[in-house]
Amino acid sequence: MTSRGARPDTVPPAEMAQRAAEMLAAAGWAVEEEVADAYCVTGRSEDVMIRVRVSTISDVVLYIAETPKMALATPEPFTRPEPLRTADTLSPGYVLCYECDGLGWCRCCYGRGWIPHSERGRRRCPECHQDRACPICRGAGEKNAADLQDDERGHYPELVPPPTPLIRQE
Repeated sequence: MTSRGARPDTVPPAEMAQRAAEMLAAAGWAVEEEVADAYCVTGRSEDVMIRVRVSTISDVVLYIAETPKMALATPEPFTRPEPLRTADTLSPGYVLCYECDGLGWCRCCYGRGWIPHSERGRRRCPECHQDRACPICRGAGEKNAADLQDDERGHYPELVPPPTPLIRQE
C-alpha cells in the first residue's frame, strides 16, 4: 500500500525523516536510514515493512507499507457440479458430449471460468477462456448424433459402421 502526503513547509526533509525513524524505533521496529535523492526510513517488524520517503526537492512524503499475502476469505472446498445429462436423460437421437461426458461445463475449470494458480491464486481457464461452458457442446452436455462430423464420430464406436469388405471382381 502506498499513500502520499505533504511535509509542512516549516519542517525540513532531514527532520521529517528523523521523526519517522524515532517513531518506528520507539515502537520496537528495526530501522534503516538512507539518503539519496530523498531521505528514506525503513522500519521492519516481523513480516511487516513500513517505508517513509521524504523528498529533498519537494514537499512530497510517501508512506509505503508491505504486509504478508493473506486470503481475504476462507476458500470453500470445491465440489464438482453434477452432469447436466446422463445416459438416462439424453434427448432422443443424441449422445453424451465426448468432451465433457454430459457435464455441460468446461472439463478444465468445471464452470468456474478460472483454475487455481500457485502464485496469483487463480488464472483464467485455458480451455474455455472464462466462457465456463464446454466448448464442444456449448453447455448442452449432449450432441445430436445426426450432426456429428466424421472426426467426431470416432469418439463413438457404436455409431461408426463396421468397414465393408472389399469384394474382388475377376
